[in-house]
Amino acid sequence: MSFEPVEPERPAQQRDGSPKLQLSLCAIDRRAILVHIEIEEKHRRRGAGSVLVAAAAARGPRYQWTTLPIDRDPTSIAFWARTGAPGPAAPHPCTHQLEAQVVPAERCAEPGSLCAG
Repeated sequence: MSFEPVEPERPAQQRDGSPKLQLSLCAIDRRAILVHIEIEEKHRRRGAGSVLVAAAAARGPRYQWTTLPIDRDPTSIAFWARTGAPGPAAPHPCTHQLEAQVVPAERCAEPGSLCAG
């Protein structure tokens, strides 16, 4: 399992098949975005995803949390129903996160996104 802060010029790559969570924390504006979580099917339903989400939330307990819109596939829906998202599924990046292009442009254009400010 690993945390990997999002670096726009080099998105995280899952090299070894271990569970991975990408997040962006801005300590200046106290905003946090859970960008992506990926668990290979063979590792699912063992608690790894829940541990990663809880650990991410613990890194920014007083931050304003949002996530990117949740995939509509049944597996994702079931995971988030069990785990609970740390914030609404509408990214609300601060100006620093916008400048760093933490949220992909196509995700900012989705309904409900608060990328404009």
